Amino acid sequence: MRQIEQSALELAESNPTAKPDIRLVFNKVVPAFSLRYLTRFYNLNLRQMFGNHPLLALFPMELYLTKEFEKTPFLTDVYPFSMLERKTEVMVLDLLKNSGPAVADLFLPNTPWPSRVRARKSMGKDPWIINVNLIMAVIAIVFVTAYLLGFVFGGWLTATSTLLRTQIRNAEVMIAFQRDPTLVPKACSSLNLSAKPRCFVETYYSEMVKAYQLGCSNQPTPQGCESLDSLPIFRRLTHECFDNDGTWLDRTDAPAKAQIESLRKASGPTGEVAEALKVVKEPRWFRLIEGVQNLFQRKQEFLGGGVALWLLSAVGLQWSRGLDRLFTYQLRRRPTMLASMPYVSAVCLWALPLLAAGSLSTNYDVAPVLFFLAIPWALAIMTELWKFYINIRFERRNAEGLLRVIFVAYLIAFPLVGRWFLPDMPGLS
Repeated sequence: MRQIEQSALELAESNPTAKPDIRLVFNKVVPAFSLRYLTRFYNLNLRQMFGNHPLLALFPMELYLTKEFEKTPFLTDVYPFSMLERKTEVMVLDLLKNSGPAVADLFLPNTPWPSRVRARKSMGKDPWIINVNLIMAVIAIVFVTAYLLGFVFGGWLTATSTLLRTQIRNAEVMIAFQRDPTLVPKACSSLNLSAKPRCFVETYYSEMVKAYQLGCSNQPTPQGCESLDSLPIFRRLTHECFDNDGTWLDRTDAPAKAQIESLRKASGPTGEVAEALKVVKEPRWFRLIEGVQNLFQRKQEFLGGGVALWLLSAVGLQWSRGLDRLFTYQLRRRPTMLASMPYVSAVCLWALPLLAAGSLSTNYDVAPVLFFLAIPWALAIMTELWKFYINIRFERRNAEGLLRVIFVAYLIAFPLVGRWFLPDMPGLS
């Protein structure tokens, strides 16, 4: 700041009628700073020192440009889509806009106005959907949380679920025995109603072992099988309680709270079943925690595969952008066979994902997975079409634009090759 003030004083002394016009530019801004913060900081603390002029420009740090000045002094020509080139153009236009039409018309914009608007407001940060650091954070948070959830609540969920299912099962058996006393096995007939469900289960499992040992499923039926009375009772109870779906001992298709309310209505306000149901309560947050854990257990392969594809897609898009940048650089510096290497590398990089997406497109079970692949695919197509428009409309680089159109046609057509000529790939369940 002292040097700026000294320069202004020297200019004023040498030419008293001259009015110094000094502007501030923030250069090599790291991603930790935002445009809003730096503009606010300038307006509050520095603007009066620069003749109350607005902040002229903010140039983000682009690491790939730091050493390129050693190779060529005209970086904006070989890196036409860098933030340096875009913001330099906007800065020059802002400086010349008040110089009159004779001066301003000498400088023709090299990009369309939407690109200039974006360059003025952008700091060159990647969108969140392809931000690798954000994706890694999501992976860490989601899967570490899932692991901790299972570690902390796993034992409690298992014990609570087992207790709830047992109490619900016992209440259902008591209601069935109350409606039809002939269902009670002989070994349990002398017990109280509340003790009969446990007796029935113990009798059922012990008689199942005996039936297996005697071979009661064989024809003719071996001697001794006729005394096993709990097996037909189980079949009748299954039909009585659960519409013959065969899952009454481990019924998890409905929430425990809904089953408890249904049993209370079936048992009435009084009786042993109603008394037993008074202590059956679903703990708070049980269903939520159980649902989250079941979701991760059922879909862990799908979630893991989807997040992995998301990460690979983002990394692949970053690589593709780097190859595109290298292709433009090589083509403009020395248009030889060396310039074709990044182009061919980008084609090879996209080949396998495009073929896989085309083959998977007939399987609706993997639609979310295809969504992760479609994001970088659509971004790549839109970016290349936008660069093609700039190449043809503003830069008059027809050969470069033609190569970009060919690459876009490849991105669109190659999934169709995978859809029509490759066998269907198995989906994720």
